[in-house]
Amino acid sequence: AELSQLFRLAATAGKRSRTQVRLSAAPLSVAGQAVALMEQAAGDLHGRRALVIGNGEMGRLASSLLVARGCDVTVTLRSYHHGQTIVPAGCHTIAYGDRMQRAADCDILLSATTSPHYTVALDDMKQLAQVPSIVCDLSMPRDIEPAVRELDDVAVFLDMDSMGGRDVHVDADDRRQVERIIDEEMAEFARWRSYREALPL
Repeated sequence: AELSQLFRLAATAGKRSRTQVRLSAAPLSVAGQAVALMEQAAGDLHGRRALVIGNGEMGRLASSLLVARGCDVTVTLRSYHHGQTIVPAGCHTIAYGDRMQRAADCDILLSATTSPHYTVALDDMKQLAQVPSIVCDLSMPRDIEPAVRELDDVAVFLDMDSMGGRDVHVDADDRRQVERIIDEEMAEFARWRSYREALPL
């Protein structure tokens, strides 16, 4: 019963943190850092084919930076609304559902969404005839299953941890807000536990 209550309150703390504190978006400078690390590890990116999953602010910036490096960039779209959907200049587009078919033809796979689920799972990658040699996950929580880094053909794997850790991208005020939420839920657990222990009396 105590474990059940702890898990319930942990889930509540997580949901409150996601809705009350803006933690899902890393600073946009991370996109520039990621592209620089790609160049450092893999050399000139000119002529490389890239797939960017996600057309939010981070995805658009990463796409623009890759285009500026001479990459042939394709961006996924979940839906298209004329005059409302912004597609970075020089980028091709495909439907989100076609992302893995396109990934098989790419050298670079970068994901930057706010999805609560993996956009790229290990099994998805294993089914590809050719795996992208550069894989980059700019999302919190993760978009790409971490085990993807173990694939033989993945030469460069970047995520928020390998670029210095997620915590460095969390604002100090945001951290305090999350810690306050955790303290409140732990206090709720202490009240519940005290009540439960007092019931027999």
